[in-house]
Amino acid sequence: MFYYTVQFYDRKEIRESNIAFFHNADDIIQAWKIVTQYEDEEEGLPQFPANYLPVGNDSGQGLILLELGEHAGRVWYWEEKADAWGTGDNAEPLGFVAEDFYEFINGLRPPPY
Repeated sequence: MFYYTVQFYDRKEIRESNIAFFHNADDIIQAWKIVTQYEDEEEGLPQFPANYLPVGNDSGQGLILLELGEHAGRVWYWEEKADAWGTGDNAEPLGFVAEDFYEFINGLRPPPY
């Protein structure tokens, strides 16, 4: 289990999620290719931006993301919904998990059951 923070314009929410599995290196690359492809070529909407690398999943459809680029290494959580990134149900901001993967791993706790 891990906690993540979702920052809205008027409030901050702390939520929790779980890890079902981490991807191996080949699966990370394949998952990144899948989620950054254009969902609809006509609309030009990728499923989500290319500067996030999906490194694991929760027990549902949520993704554990490692940030690339300027703030490389930060860990985020995306509760994936049916809509493309930034639209419809997927307009909710990413959940911030940790400043780096080391902090993320050290912040994990066992499930309550």
